[in-house]
Formats: sequence, structure tokens, C-alpha cells
Amino acid sequence: MVSSDGGLDKEIDKIGLSTLERSFRALIYANLLSADANQQSIFYQRLKAEISNVLLNQGLHYLSKEQDTTGSSSQYGWVHAFAHGADLLTEVVCHPDFPKNRAHEVFDVLGQLFKRITIRFTNDEDWRLARVIYEPILQGKLEQEQVASWIKTVDFPIEEREDFYKFSNFRSCLLEVYVQLDQRNSLQDDLKQAIQSFQYQGLAVIFIKIMKQ
Repeated sequence: MVSSDGGLDKEIDKIGLSTLERSFRALIYANLLSADANQQSIFYQRLKAEISNVLLNQGLHYLSKEQDTTGSSSQYGWVHAFAHGADLLTEVVCHPDFPKNRAHEVFDVLGQLFKRITIRFTNDEDWRLARVIYEPILQGKLEQEQVASWIKTVDFPIEEREDFYKFSNFRSCLLEVYVQLDQRNSLQDDLKQAIQSFQYQGLAVIFIKIMKQ
């Protein structure tokens, strides 16, 4: 199930039932990694190293390959590939076997994701993606200074309506990070300022361009 049939890469170019299988496989992988990392679980550190490595590697790269943004389907119910992929990526980053010095790879996956998805998320995918950032921060796996520095490098030029959707998805993700850390009194000034600056920077220009379309 983990790698013999391709794992999360199985039929990655197909949608519908194939997406449903990938999505819930990602959710299963997330639960396996969570249990393996949880010292209170009877399954703590029970995953074999080769299996754990496959889960971590596939979990890290899955969202850079997934294309199907279906949230809910009239035929299948919840599909939610990006939400489940976000759950998996969260567990990857929080897992003790995932090195802190690979944080830049996570930023790359997130940055590319928000720049290639041209629809506005409507099923809380952006909030689930926010967990990839704030959960590792809360668990000491990610430094807020790293996140703040990364945010300052992210840019969303607004030329078409779809560009605004990309910007809006990312801004919503950052606002959820802000809220979750702030309500736990864990939000540091550097990250707070980076999110606030991104939130308000250039909005007047953006709305003017959108209104002209």
C-alpha cells in the first residue's frame, strides 16, 4: 500500500476516483506518521525505517504534484485532496525524523502550491495548509524567524483575476497562522509584522486592477 503500487504517485494525472484514493491514502499516511511520533501512542516508533522514509518523502512532495482541487463531490462526497495533503505535510514536518534543516523544502512546496492554484479555496483548504506552518512552530520544529523571512520573499503580481485568487488563498493561510499563534500567546513580533505587512501591502492597487476587468 505504501510504495508497491506507486503510493501517492499512483495515477497522479487522473481525477475522480483516482483523486479520492490518493486523498484518503494521504490521510492514512498522516495518521501513521502521527501515531509513530506520539509518545503516548501504543504505535510509537513502530514504523520500520524504510516505511517511515517513504511516508516522509511522499508526504513532502505530494502537494507539489496534486492537481485536483475538488473539495466535495456529488458522487463521492468529500474528496479534499489538498486538505488531506496538508494534514500529511503537517505530520511530515512535525515528525522527529524530519530534519529541521529541510524547512526550506516545505516553504518551496507551499510557495509553488499557492502560485499554481488558480481557484479560490472554499472548503478550508487554506486553513488546513496553515497547519503546516503553525503546528511545527508550536512543536518547536520550525522557527518563526524562518517563516517571517520566507514570507518576505513571496510575491504575487496581480495581472489577472486568477492572480488575486492566488494572493487571497495565501493571505487567508497567513491570517490563520496569525490567529492560531496569537490565541496561544505564541506569536512573535517578527512573524506578526511579516504577516501584517503582507496582508495590507498593495491592496488598493490590487482592487483597482480587479475592478477594471
